[in-house]
Amino acid sequence: PVMFNYRAAFSRNRGWLTDDEQFRLQKATIAIAGMGGVGGSHLIELVRLGIQNFHIADFDVFELQNFNR
Repeated sequence: PVMFNYRAAFSRNRGWLTDDEQFRLQKATIAIAGMGGVGGSHLIELVRLGIQNFHIADFDVFELQNFNR
């Protein structure tokens, strides 16, 4: 099995971020309140930046009227 290599996975961020900034993102914890609307989009983008630790809160219940979000 291949082990996940964080440095290789986010190497294309170099140029936009310094190695120190990337390390800070790796160790950061981000809170997101709500996954509907833009919350889910923000989560995806932050994961793609290299953030690994999240606290996510959403008190909504998955129902038919929420399906499009």
